[in-house]
Amino acid sequence: MSISLLFPGQGAQYPGMGKDLYEQFSLAKEVYTMAGDITGKDVCGMSFTGTAEQLAQTENAQLCIFTHSMAIATVLRAGGAEVEAAAGFSLGECSALCAAGAFSLEQGFQLVALRGQLMGQAAADNGGTMAAVMGLAPDQIEACCAESDGYVEAVNYNSPAQTVIAGDPAAVQAAGERCLAAGASRVVPLAVSGAFHTRYMQPAGEALTAQLAGMAFSPLQLPVYTNLTGRPLESGCDLAAHLGRQMCSPVRWVDTVLNMVADGHLKAAECGPGKVLTGNGRRISREMKVHNLQTADDVKKILDSF
Repeated sequence: MSISLLFPGQGAQYPGMGKDLYEQFSLAKEVYTMAGDITGKDVCGMSFTGTAEQLAQTENAQLCIFTHSMAIATVLRAGGAEVEAAAGFSLGECSALCAAGAFSLEQGFQLVALRGQLMGQAAADNGGTMAAVMGLAPDQIEACCAESDGYVEAVNYNSPAQTVIAGDPAAVQAAGERCLAAGASRVVPLAVSGAFHTRYMQPAGEALTAQLAGMAFSPLQLPVYTNLTGRPLESGCDLAAHLGRQMCSPVRWVDTVLNMVADGHLKAAECGPGKVLTGNGRRISREMKVHNLQTADDVKKILDSF
C-alpha cells in the first residue's frame, strides 16, 4: 500500500504517549532506546510517566514527539508500507526529512535535541506569545496584524478556518481584538513559552544552521513538502540553511495539503501524538484520506490493511 506520512509538531504531546507502542512493537522499543542512548535524556520516562508540565517544555516536547513519530514510521515501513511522500508541521518537518532519508535516525535525534534546546532558549530570551484566530479569512487576519501597533504576524496557516498569530503580547492582543471586530468567531490565546515561527526565533535558526554546517545530509528518497512554500523541497537544497529558516518562518499547512492533493497524494497517515493534522486535513480537502496513527492499535489496524 502506497501512502504519504504526515508528522505533528509541538503541542501534540500528552503524558503516556507511545507507551503501548514501546511495549508491543520491538522496533518501536529500539527507536525509544536509541533516543535515550543518543541524547542522554530519559525519553521513555518523560513520554510514558512524565507530567504534562514536563512534556510541555520545548526541548522535551520536541524530542518526545519526534521519537513517537519515528517509532510509528519505522514499524509501518517494516510492516510493508510504501511511502510516496512526506510532510510535517513545524517540528514535524524534521520527522518528514528523516523519513525521506535526508539524515539517519541517530542524526535526527541529535538534530531535534539541538533544535528544541535552541528554540527553548530563544523563547526564554525573547518572550512573545501566540493566539489562534478562528472563523476569519487569512488575508483579513494578515490585514488586522498589519494595522496593529507593535510586532505581530500570521505564522501558522492551520486550516481555512484557523490561523495562528504571534509576536509581542500587546500586539497579539490588539490584533486579536481587530480580528473579532472583523468577524472572527473566536480568538484563543495559546499556552506557549514564546512566539514560534517569528523573527524572535532568528537567533535559534542561525545557531542551528551554523551547528549543522558540517552535517552530512543525503539526497531525499521521496518528496518532502515544506512548511516554507507548501511545495516539495528542491533537489540539492541546502538543508542546514533551510532548517534554520524554517524555525522563524510561517507554517503554510493549508498550501502543503492542497499541493499534495494536487500532486495525487490522496492517502496519508498522521504518525505521532494527537489528531490535529487529521482534523485539519479534512477541513482543507475532502480528497485526502488521513489515517490517525498514535497508538499500537491504530498501527495494527492499518498494518492489517496492507
